[in-house]
Formats: sequence, C-alpha cells, structure tokens
Amino acid sequence: MATTSRQIGGISGISPATPEGMNEALARPLRMPWLGLGLVGASVAFSLALVVFFAGWGAADRASARSLTATGQQVSPPSDKGWWEDGARWVCPLH
Repeated sequence: MATTSRQIGGISGISPATPEGMNEALARPLRMPWLGLGLVGASVAFSLALVVFFAGWGAADRASARSLTATGQQVSPPSDKGWWEDGARWVCPLH
C-alpha cells in the first residue's frame, strides 16, 4: 500500500486519514502546553493584582473621606465602613 503525503498548513507528512498516519500520530508523545499554561497563570495573577490594588485604593479613599467628615471638613458623610475595607488595605501594600 502506497503512503500518501499531503501538506497541511505548511507541514507535510503522512495523512492522518490512512492507518499508517493514525499509528504515527498515536506514537508521538504528548507535550504539555507550558507556554499556554504560563500565559493563563500570568493573566490570572495580573488580574488578581489589579483587583487588590483597586480595592485598596477604594478603601483608602473611603477611610480618608470618613476622617475628613469626622473633623468637619466635608459636607456629605460617606457610607459606613464596609466589611472589606480593612482586609483590602491590609492585602494591598501600596495603600
């Protein structure tokens, strides 16, 4: 039986439609997609860092607005202290 060869996307080789091509495709070892997993992990870490930064920024702004209200320098008082503010200010080292 003659082996047919075709070119797909710039890669030439044995056609996977033939039994020889299926055996060759199954014989190749699987590789872990390290680049893809690394990029997904970096994206998650960067997104988490942004959320922490903006939460800390908001908590610091609300705390400073409350301190201005306590000294009588601000007309409209902000809402009560949120449950998340202490944690956000503790987690974010920039605030």
